[in-house]
Amino acid sequence: MKVVSSETFPKHLRIHNTLDFKRLFAHGSRNNLESVRVITLDNNLGYPRLGIVASKKNLPKAVMRSKFKRAIREIFRKNKECLESKDYLVINLKKINDKEYLYRAREFERYIKNIH
Repeated sequence: MKVVSSETFPKHLRIHNTLDFKRLFAHGSRNNLESVRVITLDNNLGYPRLGIVASKKNLPKAVMRSKFKRAIREIFRKNKECLESKDYLVINLKKINDKEYLYRAREFERYIKNIH
């Protein structure tokens, strides 16, 4: 019988504390991709965590912000086993239209694949 890894994205893998976001912005290392910035910082938790910033300035419609965040979470969830014990913060930097959100999220996926 084949053991399948968890297909969930539990709350302990999310960065939702304001202090954690401030710590990432202050001390994290920044990696600027084409339209996404990834800020990383080591954590002592033994597992990776994800935070997402999708600003209203760059994604004016709530539907687009939700789609972008959903795509980033899905990529993180599928690749969490190969990630180091770090906090990852993904920030959308450029305006995108309705068709580009998945392309922008895939930038994060390419970043994950390149660091391993």
